Amino acid sequence: MESEPEIDNDSDAPRMSDSDSAGEYESGDADDAGNPFNEDSDLDRIQDYESDFSQAMSLISGMERSQTMAAHNPVATEDSTHNRQLSSEEQDDFFNSVPPIIPPYPTVTLEDVLDEEFDLPGTNPNLVDEVSSSVGSEILYPSTPSMSSEHEDEDSDTHEDTVIPDLPTGLKFLEKCACQPFTIRELLSYALYDTKTSKGVSRDAMSDIEFMLRGLSDIKPYDYRTTEKRLQERTGIEPISYDCCINSCFCYADSELVACPTCKHPRFKLDDNGKKTPYERFVYIPLTSRLRLQYANPRRAAKFIRYRKLIQLRGYVSQQKIRQENTATELASHINDGVYDWWNGELCQHLVQEKGLFDCETDIAMTFSTDGVTIFESNSPFSVWPLVLTNMNLPPSERVKEENLLLAGVIPGPKAPVNLDSFLIPLVEEFLMLEKGVAAWNGNQKTPFVLKAHIVIVSADQPAREKLMGMMGGGTYCNCFYCNSKGIHNGQAVYYPFTPPTDVPLAQLQKITAAGRNLTKYNPAELPMRSDYLHRMQATMADAQVPNSKSVQKDHGVKRLPILSRLKSIDFPRSFPIDAMHLFYANVVPDLFKHFRGRFFKASAGQQEENARNEGNNLNNGVQTVPPKLRKDKKFEATDDAYNVKPAAWAQIGKDMHASRGLIPGKFGENVRDITKCYHLFKSSEWSKFAHVYSPVYLKSYLPSNIYNAYIGLVDAMGIACDYEFMASDIQKCRNLIVKFLNMYEQEFYQLKYNRMGAMLSVFHILAHVPDCMQWNGPMRSYWQFPMERVVGVLSANVASRVDPNSNMANKILQREWLNNVLFTDINSEYIWNNTADKTLSKTLIRILVAKRDKIDLLPLLNQEPTTANRGLLKRQREPMDLLDGKKIEVQMDNTCRDCVFNLIVSEGNVIMKSQIPTTMKTWGRLYISDDVEVSSMNRKVENSTRDSTTVRYEAMGTKGQITSRYGQVIQFFTVDISGGENKFAFIKEIKIHKEGRLLYKAPGGAKFVVRVECIKELVGRIICDKKEYIIASDTSLIAHFSILV
Repeated sequence: MESEPEIDNDSDAPRMSDSDSAGEYESGDADDAGNPFNEDSDLDRIQDYESDFSQAMSLISGMERSQTMAAHNPVATEDSTHNRQLSSEEQDDFFNSVPPIIPPYPTVTLEDVLDEEFDLPGTNPNLVDEVSSSVGSEILYPSTPSMSSEHEDEDSDTHEDTVIPDLPTGLKFLEKCACQPFTIRELLSYALYDTKTSKGVSRDAMSDIEFMLRGLSDIKPYDYRTTEKRLQERTGIEPISYDCCINSCFCYADSELVACPTCKHPRFKLDDNGKKTPYERFVYIPLTSRLRLQYANPRRAAKFIRYRKLIQLRGYVSQQKIRQENTATELASHINDGVYDWWNGELCQHLVQEKGLFDCETDIAMTFSTDGVTIFESNSPFSVWPLVLTNMNLPPSERVKEENLLLAGVIPGPKAPVNLDSFLIPLVEEFLMLEKGVAAWNGNQKTPFVLKAHIVIVSADQPAREKLMGMMGGGTYCNCFYCNSKGIHNGQAVYYPFTPPTDVPLAQLQKITAAGRNLTKYNPAELPMRSDYLHRMQATMADAQVPNSKSVQKDHGVKRLPILSRLKSIDFPRSFPIDAMHLFYANVVPDLFKHFRGRFFKASAGQQEENARNEGNNLNNGVQTVPPKLRKDKKFEATDDAYNVKPAAWAQIGKDMHASRGLIPGKFGENVRDITKCYHLFKSSEWSKFAHVYSPVYLKSYLPSNIYNAYIGLVDAMGIACDYEFMASDIQKCRNLIVKFLNMYEQEFYQLKYNRMGAMLSVFHILAHVPDCMQWNGPMRSYWQFPMERVVGVLSANVASRVDPNSNMANKILQREWLNNVLFTDINSEYIWNNTADKTLSKTLIRILVAKRDKIDLLPLLNQEPTTANRGLLKRQREPMDLLDGKKIEVQMDNTCRDCVFNLIVSEGNVIMKSQIPTTMKTWGRLYISDDVEVSSMNRKVENSTRDSTTVRYEAMGTKGQITSRYGQVIQFFTVDISGGENKFAFIKEIKIHKEGRLLYKAPGGAKFVVRVECIKELVGRIICDKKEYIIASDTSLIAHFSILV
């Protein structure tokens, strides 16, 4: 197979897969790269689902039952039947009349846990009998211990009034963790340990700190080793080590080999005494103990079950489809219209209905992610592969937080594993055990139960997905993970056009025919999809070493059946969805940018030499006097392509982007950079911003309308795919937009020419499968790889040793898991806060150990009113529309502002005299909207702040009585007392808006208004383009269609 086209230092040549751009685009994506869209709080968004559903049932009660009720009660009026609350029995009747989407939850007995002996720690072969014998007995829940420190022995960690549940032997470890409240000595020790591990404090420095603390307080922290031992006992997290190849080729998890089967390096080294020691070890951290521990915590257990139920209820009856005029029949036709998470997707329904999984409300769905990441570079890059698990029973914005990501280990570096399956053996074995179930304790219901967990999604970039699925990889004819379409070889590499080129050279056509292939045209909307059954059959044949196994590999692109296929929950290819981060923002958008700047196609080396000779030679009578020089490639070039944006235009775009830096709010994330100077440094989050926010504005004047419209359609499709939720109809809309873009791309970029077939990279083919992944697994933000970038940031920041980085990293990960899970061990977490009155427990101690992890377990406690004991420890929970930075004294209200207040109150239908409007007001600096988004006023000067946060979208009554969206800059926030009540206002200078397609830009003029702060809906920014200021939201500039709100 010929190699793919040469790639220059500027990475401008076509790539065969997203692996080629991995280093350039994802190396900088660390923790603060974050997601390109604002993370809404999913709990806030779904907390009203139950009440909404109750109201929906109330509406349904007036649809289907009105005639029946009227027949039994002739006196009842239409209004009384319509508004009548539905009883629980009637709600059950309604659900029984509708085909169930949510599976019924049968009672799962503990006898369902098979008494099979497992090798992993934390299990007991005699667990079933022991747990079953205790089901009928009364299990006492531990009561809150006495909070007086004078009754506590500093060397004792038990409390006389603590009741330990009579747990089965299989759950005895909970007696040392979830059933034991924290002592102050423990908290102090854990906080010091957390400081040491997270801040990189040396052990000698920590010993000095502990020595000083012992001199200042009667409470003496445990030493370093004792603290580690107690953390391990508390959490039950105990690692397992496996021998592996020093070159990261192979793991000896279930092998007795004494040398690596790939590189032949010995497994052991011998010391002077002849003792065998492995050259390298892979440390695996079992998941079972962490899941048991978290389920033993009452609030965590309730959250696991509650979110799943709520999201499935919302998918069951979409709130957007409920109207008073609906009948029950119409309502039933709208069942499952809403897609809000994996739980509403096609794969979940398949696993429930066809494979019998998730038959209990306590079952957990997991996403498994892995990827090769470079931790540091010495003589060569040092790369490792983290094994990350994400709990799908948590809301999407919460499951991806750093403290909620579960690390099962890191495959040691310095190279990528050759046999990745050998490193996944412990993980697969553990999930085979969890597939059958293990005994656990439900802290919310105070009962033992059978805990099951399943890997349902495997998230990875394209190179990692090839390894995990056992595919042949890039460069093969059948390269797609999702369909059986074939590529075309152009003499250099294999590319994947939907429509074959019309000018294939005769010699190449003869080669294709001789190989038994043909040039097939594919419809991007109807591709020949793979299936789980055929994939497994083809993989088995390809790996069987039979005479035709090579042809199977070549024809179908499958070379083996991976180890993940042993899991019942894995479905090929639906369990391996597209990663939106790598596809959209590390490949497709950067590749289109190369097209736009004229650098996707480049002249061959021979052509460059000829051009240089023609330009650089000074011929004197045919004698060469100046040696030829190769022309240095330009970053931006002018071509004859219709989509090419000329270098002068890019120079102006770069200047406008730089000039816009002060107009974009800080809450929008990283500030914009001049793309002409920094594009090679862009991270995935910045390419996302460019695609959704900047490019619709800056490219509109330079691209032909047909190309621009198709490109904006692709941007819309990416936005739909990565949204928090969408309707089933949006999937078809997304498909139509992508197909329209691909048809345009073939006509304008590829042009159906053989010598331009390099434009048809595999990533553009995979775009056609984005709607399929949405249908299978729901919103793509639920399984994209941005959380992996956070893990990369954690690993990079914690590698303190380059002599033995693998061992150092394994220790850091284990410490991280201990500290992230230790707070779940105190099921009476109020104990922590009630002890804050003790002078020996400082504010710093609580901040270090608890405050930064408050969203794990202590959310209800954040609503406590500040007291002498906890003031400074608990931040007051800010409510939407709270005003901040208020002045203590009132100031004079100017006449214009006072007139505006009067006009506003009168327009609201109030009868008031102007003399009743006060002449003084109290001013405020900022307004808290929601989700940590704050609006500043123009009168509030923030030191060292160069980014404007005063522009807002607010709602006002239009001339025809409709509610319209308007834009303006907040001059100041103020409150006045009118009729004995405080009124919150914003004094705004209106921004007049002109429309330009779906874009909005600022026009001259604009009056001043006063609005109530409740009318302010959104913080917006502005960017400069062609001396105009365009309005942008945090995640898009295509906002014109939101200007009228019904």
